[in-house]
Amino acid sequence: MRGFPSLVGGELLKIRRQPANWSLPLIALAAVSLVALLSSGNGRRVSDPDDIARAVLDPLTVTLQVGVGIPLLVLSVRVVGQEYQLGTVHVLVARGTGRVRLVLAKLAALGIAAAATAVVVGAITVGALWMVEPEPVQAAAAAAPAISRDAGLNLLAVGLSLAACVLMGVFVATLGRSVVFGLALALVWFPVDNVATLVLPALTVFSRMPLWDGLTPYLLGGNLNTMVQALEPGRRAVAFLVSPEPQVDGQHAVLVVAAYLTVFLAASLLLTWRRDIHH
Repeated sequence: MRGFPSLVGGELLKIRRQPANWSLPLIALAAVSLVALLSSGNGRRVSDPDDIARAVLDPLTVTLQVGVGIPLLVLSVRVVGQEYQLGTVHVLVARGTGRVRLVLAKLAALGIAAAATAVVVGAITVGALWMVEPEPVQAAAAAAPAISRDAGLNLLAVGLSLAACVLMGVFVATLGRSVVFGLALALVWFPVDNVATLVLPALTVFSRMPLWDGLTPYLLGGNLNTMVQALEPGRRAVAFLVSPEPQVDGQHAVLVVAAYLTVFLAASLLLTWRRDIHH
């Protein structure tokens, strides 16, 4: 039986060596380019920590959530779904690797990959922002102690977003035992969430039933979208896609996302443990 660190190392090796994963960094580069393009030519002057956070931290946060989150979602589905699809999970289990232990090793490998990718993409994003708008980035470096709290809360928002991508990807791949099924469900989840955030309040108006409007604060996508604003209500954060109405507070957003993460993790482990892998 292989030790847990060896299992994690094996998963990281498979991630690096699969050619299908080599194109995923292009999504991150596209996100960096788009954010840099949108930030260029504004000629904004930063006069206080809130301006610095809005000019540097918020674009950086959006880039990491999208540029790292989407590839991570795809990678998570592939890491789990491909084992079932190719039948290699049977070989691993036959060699004495526990099924739940294997899932935990995959989660650890995905967590390491997420952290490493976020660091690299974050550095590239800061460099790109400095190239198009050097003044805010220089001001952020000079005012690091003043914006440390905002930076920590933005980092929390990024961490929750990436964790949601990993655990959702693992869950849908475990549920469907197929890369195709997992990708189909994972890639429509957030778009459907965002559409629902817009449509449910309209249903409340037309049906005169407050039930629909009451569901929007509990959608995963909406809470991730508004996480920075919810955690930092004292400043004007950059809005990301659709936010639930009424605006939720930080505690609510964190608890809702944590509940989703718990369900994704528990369901993945339970399905792996309870279902027979030999059919």
